[in-house]
Amino acid sequence: LTHTTFKFNLVALAVVSALSILGAKGTNAQVTAKGGCNNDTPPTQGDLVSCSPELSTATSGVQTPDNNTGNNDVTVQVFPETVLSVNGSTIGLGSGSEIKNAGTLFTQSFRYGYGMSAGVNGRSKAGGNTLMNQGTGIILTNGNDAHGMYVNARLTTAANNTISNDGSVTTTGDRADGIRLYTSSNTAEDSITNTGTILTSGEDSSGIHVQNTKTITEINNAGSITSNNADELGYGIYIEGAANVTNSGTIAADASGYAIYIVDNGNTNANTVRLAGDKVDITG
Repeated sequence: LTHTTFKFNLVALAVVSALSILGAKGTNAQVTAKGGCNNDTPPTQGDLVSCSPELSTATSGVQTPDNNTGNNDVTVQVFPETVLSVNGSTIGLGSGSEIKNAGTLFTQSFRYGYGMSAGVNGRSKAGGNTLMNQGTGIILTNGNDAHGMYVNARLTTAANNTISNDGSVTTTGDRADGIRLYTSSNTAEDSITNTGTILTSGEDSSGIHVQNTKTITEINNAGSITSNNADELGYGIYIEGAANVTNSGTIAADASGYAIYIVDNGNTNANTVRLAGDKVDITG
């Protein structure tokens, strides 16, 4: 089977091959902050923020003001060997954002501590964001509801969003997704690409979680997505709405979870799951 279309719930896929799942809930290697960013005040409209290891150690994240729909179109670049470790979200912006992480983002055990986000906490939900965790990028969160990469674009006019992970994203809290996209757009063409590794170990957490109401999100996995939740429910890819999923990598969930799970939320578009490549692992 190389191409299957699912209209409604897909609760499990057959085991294609065995997979060893590594990692333990609630554990991260010791993370030591190193470096900071060149912004002394919260970013404003159109700012460019760079974070590098030779700057003074950051004690707070790069965040535009909460409950303010202005201060958009901000670009943040985190360079290799930079380690932003704060008890809270490391990067939080509005719409039109571009975030590139080649360092380490660690939000400790803060609830709702997102590695990088756009459109949350009362910021603009107009979309048009590009979030990239690059090849050397590491995102770690230990708090509940603390997503690694999160875009909230809940406006009917929201623009396209692009989220990509070429590095590693690890979450250990409950309901903490590796990548999460929530859009109410009527027209956006959103995409999520994973060529790196995503590991979740909290209850009701997903490697990739998409919510949409009118559109179809493109999801391409050529890396590995693992939901390692022991006896607790978890998901490799969770779709509320519609998505085209292309998998040429590994998607794995424990016996109590699901590799791919699709919920009918009234979105009238069909879901498509395509298996591509010579070696494809889906376990769950």
